Amino acid sequence: MKKDRVAHLWRFYCATLCTVAFFFVASANAEQHLTLTSHVPAAVANGQAVRSGDLPSAQRMSLAISLPLRNEAELDDLLQRLYDPQSPSFHQYLSVQEFADRFGPSWADH
Repeated sequence: MKKDRVAHLWRFYCATLCTVAFFFVASANAEQHLTLTSHVPAAVANGQAVRSGDLPSAQRMSLAISLPLRNEAELDDLLQRLYDPQSPSFHQYLSVQEFADRFGPSWADH
């Protein structure tokens, strides 16, 4: 039981740290803020939303962060060649590392 509690507290600590870091970076780069989807209410997007309080400590909050791919035109071309039976690249798939090196987010994106 104690081990589960420590693991839970550690996960909570890590999640809290990531959330704080995210908001710190977001506020530091306020001039560069870019909302990629339109599901964010205007009051939240422009920073005028009123704080409604804290979540109960037992409630979980899930957060998903997606980073952009690089070289999208090259990726589109590769996908066309991978699925074209006439192409020498037909079914010549990349390894995870090769894909990450060519198309994954750069270190600057992180």
